[in-house]
Parts: sequence; C-alpha cells; structure tokens
Amino acid sequence: MNLNEPQPTIMLIDDVELDNIIFKMVLQRLLPNPTIDTCANGQRAIEKLRLLTDNSSSLMPDYIFLDLRMPVMDGWQFLKEFAELAITPEKRSKLFVLSSTIDKNEIQDSIENPLVSDFLSKPIGLDKLKSIFTT
Repeated sequence: MNLNEPQPTIMLIDDVELDNIIFKMVLQRLLPNPTIDTCANGQRAIEKLRLLTDNSSSLMPDYIFLDLRMPVMDGWQFLKEFAELAITPEKRSKLFVLSSTIDKNEIQDSIENPLVSDFLSKPIGLDKLKSIFTT
C-alpha cells in the first residue's frame, strides 16, 4: 500500500479483547495509520452502521472483519441484518469472516455467503492481511 494513499477504515467485530489487540498490532505493522473501530458484538456494529447509512454512506468502513461466535448478536445474525441495510453496492464494505472455527460447515457457509469476500482463520498473519490490502 502506498503511504501517500488514504488509509483504509476498518471495523473489527469481535468479543475477544485479546484477539482485537493482536489484530490491531498486525494491522499497525502493515498500515502506517489505519482507522480501526471495534465492536464487541454484531448488534453494536449494526447500530453504528445504521447511523452511518442514515447520515452518509460515504463514511462506511472500507473493510469489515467479522467473528462468528459472539454474545448478543453473532456473526450469522449480523450478516442477515447487514444485508438489510440500505447500502449502495459501490459504498458497501468489503467483508471478511475472521474466525477460529474449525467447523467445515461454518467455513463453507461463510465462503458461500454473497456478502463475504473470504473466510480468514485466526490468528491472521501479516502476509494474508497484506494480500487483502494490496489487491
């Protein structure tokens, strides 16, 4: 990523604080000054995204990284709610499932979901993130 380019805005939806810290550290090694917003569950993320779509869809995050297993609203429920938001395709965030699941059905369902760009396993490495932000 070119340092002169605007840095991407990123939303991380995960209830495990340690995972959030590790993810942020990896991102900060890759990107000089990323804007990272974290939400501890899908409900909080949907609330924030609704505010953005109501006010200005140009403020939507460029990337969303979503865990599947969380309290209040899990990743699957989030995906259903996210699909219902009035976001034009060109303003829609690039969404990745970022999970430690080893359940083959969950992985396959994630990959097959039309809103999901890819399934990523935790912990995510620098090389994998680099490939996401350089394409």
